[in-house]
Amino acid sequence: MQVIVAGLDTDYLRRPFEPIPTLCDRAEYVTKVLAVCHRCGGPGLYTQRIVQSDDLVVLGAEDAYEARCRMCYDPPSPSNPGSRWRLSSSTPLFLLI
Repeated sequence: MQVIVAGLDTDYLRRPFEPIPTLCDRAEYVTKVLAVCHRCGGPGLYTQRIVQSDDLVVLGAEDAYEARCRMCYDPPSPSNPGSRWRLSSSTPLFLLI
């Protein structure tokens, strides 16, 4: 049986956004399709929230979220307890497989 699922795998803070990570873990094959960065046109692998809210999910379309690439993603400010660090073009990235 073939099942096709679509959804976000991380939230606006780049934390796992269930149930997609669990489903990907159990799938035999996973094809990840990326959006287009709203700012530069690159591969938009992150979701940038562009409205202020402490809620995990804010309902909205173009006015609440934008797809962003690694360079254009702007993590929430350090005053936010869920904030992340800022990656720059000089930040080395390592992937262990």
